[in-house]
Amino acid sequence: MNNQTNWIKILSGFASDSKWKIMLSILLSIISVFSGLVPYWAVFKIILMMINNAYTINSIMVYIFIALIAYISQVCCFGASTMLSHITAYEILSEIRKKLAQKLMRLPLGVVESKKIGELKNIFVDKVETIELPLAHMIPEVIGNLLLSAAIFLYIMLIDWRMASALLVTIPISIFAFKKVMSGFNETYAEQMKSNNYMNSAIVEFIEGIEVIKTFNQSQSSYKKYKDAVDNYKIHTLNWFKNTWGYMNLGASVLPSTFLGILPVGMYLISINQLNYAEFFLCIVLSLGVVAPIKNFTNYVNHLKSIQYALTEMNQILSLEELVLSTKFKKPQHYEIAFNNVGFSYNKDKDDLVFKHLSFTVPENNFIAIVGASGSGKSTIAKLISRYWDVTSGEITIGGINIKDIESKQLNDLVGFVGQDNFLLNLTFKENIKLGNPEATDEAVEKSCQVSTMS
Repeated sequence: MNNQTNWIKILSGFASDSKWKIMLSILLSIISVFSGLVPYWAVFKIILMMINNAYTINSIMVYIFIALIAYISQVCCFGASTMLSHITAYEILSEIRKKLAQKLMRLPLGVVESKKIGELKNIFVDKVETIELPLAHMIPEVIGNLLLSAAIFLYIMLIDWRMASALLVTIPISIFAFKKVMSGFNETYAEQMKSNNYMNSAIVEFIEGIEVIKTFNQSQSSYKKYKDAVDNYKIHTLNWFKNTWGYMNLGASVLPSTFLGILPVGMYLISINQLNYAEFFLCIVLSLGVVAPIKNFTNYVNHLKSIQYALTEMNQILSLEELVLSTKFKKPQHYEIAFNNVGFSYNKDKDDLVFKHLSFTVPENNFIAIVGASGSGKSTIAKLISRYWDVTSGEITIGGINIKDIESKQLNDLVGFVGQDNFLLNLTFKENIKLGNPEATDEAVEKSCQVSTMS
């Protein structure tokens, strides 16, 4: 219940500017449902008049006119409700994508780089898109389906409570079947989504890196990773379906069979003169209309879970700790770099520090080499100077000013480095090198290559 409350709360936050549209969509859906019942009532009245031989052309035309007006009202209200729900859905999707993009801009670069491009694409595009279909249709359709089923049942109850009870004869078997289908649903769905995320990530990375893969003759190993991810997803999906197919077919077959109860009970009530033919006919027609809405509602169970899972993943991104921005930026007057009692942890856990109590000074116009075993934190120290991450404790200063108080653009102008994992844009080597300083001369480019041992 707590997880359900959380994702509903997250969704409500995104929909805060569209609440009036949601409420209006719900209201129109309710009007549409009750308008849809009026034609049944009109047909019942016409049949009753004919059975009692107490009808005129004018009286029949009156009920036909009422049914026509109600049908038009149903179509118009449902159409308006669906239109509003779609507008709301896309407004929410737009808000989510904007907030995700804004969040990435405020995150430390190290955190962003730790996310695979396939993972981010999956969240920004696929996961956000999975919300649209259920969100756009659930507001008018789920509410409408539930209300319609309840309204039909109550209507039959008003005609004869025994007919309403007979309508429920298939429910116990259907509940048993669907309960079996839903057994272990949360765990299975989580595994399915994990497999799906891995497959999406593998596909995107394979396609994005196909040039590099072919250039360095890595086709076989890269394709194996891609194929294994797809096969793993196929196995998860087929195993899930194999475990639920039988019960799904049982429930889908039994639930619509309302005649199993309605026909024998109705015929018995007619035989003892406690139900007339008009009422019997109306109950049969209404019983056909009560099942489809329930089946439509069950179709949205999986959609609800997809919304919950997608919003949870998005919220994990939105909950990441941002870079702390100063309210008053300062400009260094000299360029001495100092680490003052610095401690750092990738997960901000002070009990799990990569290093601690690190203090040293790099005077202006000096070179310094940091030597250590592989994985000891040499690259991490360099990246901390450019705020790839923020330190967990202590401070780093340039010119005596905490780097948190230096504007990001200015800090990027002051600090440059060649990391171990480099990413080249689709430009020449010289153009890639000059990205940090487009005004750099050819001599400056050559010198930077020599300093970084690239030449």
